[in-house]
Amino acid sequence: MEDHIKKIDNYQLKITQKMKGKLVAKALENLIGKTPTNQQVAYVYSLLRVRNQKAQDNEPNDYLQIPVEYLFVLMTPFSVEDYNTKLKFKKYMATVTKETIEPLLDFISVTGHGEGYCRRFMLGEELMEEIKEELVKLMNGECDDLAFAKPDLNVGLKPAAWGGRCLRSNQLPEVTKKAWEKLRDSKFVFDLKLFNSAEGRKFNRSLNLSQDQQEAFLSALDDIRETNEPQYHGSFYIQGPGRLHTSGGPMALTSKIRKHYVKPTNKANKVMEMDLKCAQLIILCDILQASETKEQILSIIRTDSIWKHIGPATLPKEVKKVIIYGFCFGAKMSELPFLATQKAEKKLGYRFNVTKEIVNSCFEGILKPLVELRDSWLADYTIDKIEAGEIEKVIHTNALGLKFNLNKETSEYKTEVKKGKVNNSKIGGKLLSHLAQGAEQLIIQRLIGEQINENILTYSYDGLSLEVEPTKVTEVQERLTSWLAQEFPDSLLEFEVY
Repeated sequence: MEDHIKKIDNYQLKITQKMKGKLVAKALENLIGKTPTNQQVAYVYSLLRVRNQKAQDNEPNDYLQIPVEYLFVLMTPFSVEDYNTKLKFKKYMATVTKETIEPLLDFISVTGHGEGYCRRFMLGEELMEEIKEELVKLMNGECDDLAFAKPDLNVGLKPAAWGGRCLRSNQLPEVTKKAWEKLRDSKFVFDLKLFNSAEGRKFNRSLNLSQDQQEAFLSALDDIRETNEPQYHGSFYIQGPGRLHTSGGPMALTSKIRKHYVKPTNKANKVMEMDLKCAQLIILCDILQASETKEQILSIIRTDSIWKHIGPATLPKEVKKVIIYGFCFGAKMSELPFLATQKAEKKLGYRFNVTKEIVNSCFEGILKPLVELRDSWLADYTIDKIEAGEIEKVIHTNALGLKFNLNKETSEYKTEVKKGKVNNSKIGGKLLSHLAQGAEQLIIQRLIGEQINENILTYSYDGLSLEVEPTKVTEVQERLTSWLAQEFPDSLLEFEVY
């Protein structure tokens, strides 16, 4: 057997030993009446992983448009570069397409391959129903027979290698590299005994999770080793603007679930959660040069929550957040009702119709000036102006030093939409997001790289949770607050200790 096939076989064996891999194997066995091959499990697992990630990111996830090289990366231990430069890997995926998909065509829809677009996959209704049934059993602690293979004891035993995607580890901005190295070397405990206990099952049922929320939970659990011992985080990746993330694990758990199951490595220690307060609105004010609005926001958040001052008091905070974050990251005002309705439903777990009137209500009062200022800013970066060569500065660099090329982004976007309707402000919105996320990440990544000496239990885009000795809680809070006030005077931290 060739060496690369041995490596792939070993990698796919490990997939069958993951929590989601075992769930997929059981669902396939129920449908086809026999034990599926490791390659079949890995294939469906990879498609489900993309679907789960979309659920986690609050994106539509029925049809999955996946480049073959990305599917290859999910199914094997090799990289996109390996696939693009080595013929043996293209031959491998061609074989997989024939030998793995064909026996499963009753349960997976696959479009033909054509130049200029990706295959589209859809996990069939019958397969998804089986997966949903096994997922409910998992959530309710009814999976005693889910024993397709022994747990993979290598997961989480050592710091994970850099995951990649946009940049290799040696291409990372220095500030990002320092933050990643601290995150990579940190550990956490997932209370598996609690998860499998009657109390854990009762808690899981009390969440009343929607299907998408259950899938997002499963996606997070997939990169958590089945043990109560301390374990390392999974591979980290970087998005284009510089945000670090994992594809699963405790970083992907919602706050309520994380607080219930993620514990310090030393039981005597406390968990200290911290978040940047209102970071994106303050950064947007800086980009738009809205100094007066910024001062109003700062005066509020020094003593209060900004969300009390945005929209009606009866509007759920989760809905306010998806509206405001969409606005900060460049979505058109006319798009916000649709986008917010989709994301709000996934956040809340039930249908919530976000109307134009609801969106407008969030931009009355202190935020009203930002609407006109942002519209004016986006009007300077329309696709029409970019293609006409009317924009002097084509390449923009964000606070992390990561570049955004207006011409390149425009070309890629128009190739993607082809004959569809072109959103003239699309690239301006992406540029705004690139600048805003870069500014946010500079703050949080510098904080991690320069000031965090404690073990990092979880990390999110604008916050993290630390493991702190009870006698040092005040000392740590004062150290981090003092540093932030000196380096980023307009940024504030809020803490929760438990």
